[in-house]
Amino acid sequence: MRTGDSRITWRRPQLYPIIKTLATSCKGFVDGYTHKFGKRPFLHRALRWRWEQADKLTPEERDEGWERIYTYRQWLLNNVFSAGTVVVLPIDDGTPNSRENPPPPFGLLNGYHPLSLSPIAGTPEVTRPIGEITYRSDVTQLNEPLPISVSVVT
Repeated sequence: MRTGDSRITWRRPQLYPIIKTLATSCKGFVDGYTHKFGKRPFLHRALRWRWEQADKLTPEERDEGWERIYTYRQWLLNNVFSAGTVVVLPIDDGTPNSRENPPPPFGLLNGYHPLSLSPIAGTPEVTRPIGEITYRSDVTQLNEPLPISVSVVT
């Protein structure tokens, strides 16, 4: 792995290599669909944006990113997910998020986001609702339940 001059360290989120690999592996599906149906399959604009960002990676940056992910994975497995460890993670911040709200700007989760731990570490994860709170819905103008969920990673 390069040291000092690494461009991926500060410019590119840690998950770019995963997205780059995903985009490359889906190319066959997209090409096959386009050939069979005469049009490209629907791909959400956020996904297309992520793929466009990942396309800016050089092969060297992609390889360095994978090295960093593997290093982080080993650290997680050796220091966080030791024998018998259970980690409970929040899924969101517990505030209402209506479909009426404008979507946030496109972005990538970085490798340190709680939702990235299980995929990077290769550990099992179960998500389950554990309760709910009541909030005033802007859409229905009624008090509505908002489920509260957590992920459990071992």
